[in-house]
Amino acid sequence: SVSRFDGRWTFIAAGCGAGTKFGVISGGAISSSGGSGRVSSGGSMRASFTVFGKATVAVGRLSGATGTGTYTRVDGCKGPWTAIRK
Repeated sequence: SVSRFDGRWTFIAAGCGAGTKFGVISGGAISSSGGSGRVSSGGSMRASFTVFGKATVAVGRLSGATGTGTYTRVDGCKGPWTAIRK
């Protein structure tokens, strides 16, 4: 069930777009300041948000209480991210 990912998550980006974002997942919906996304029951996720005024898309996979993936910013900046459920 997609609800197994429900909770408060911290997303940590590395590389040129390094930073930390906090979000909440509920029923497959990801909500965060300046963005939103979806996670499937299998754990694949996609989110779009704005960081420092730049549109960013993050894709990846959640598993249990952790996650990994990559992000791409509108200006070409790309890098990895990790996530942990608190």
